[in-house]
Amino acid sequence: MLDTDAAEEARQFYEDVPAETLGFFLKGASSLDWGMKNLLAKIINPNSGRTVMYAIDLYETL
Repeated sequence: MLDTDAAEEARQFYEDVPAETLGFFLKGASSLDWGMKNLLAKIINPNSGRTVMYAIDLYETL
């Protein structure tokens, strides 16, 4: 059975108070899980927000 104090706290919310989000340097990525944030942080430079990607074809065409 739930504790009555915990159940009471769960019911208290305010529509005018936005949900707390932890900052992430990439706009729109604050709701991603830890793994995707970790991958993006390795690919994108947080200081400049830029990245360099190379397309490499590993398969030979017949």
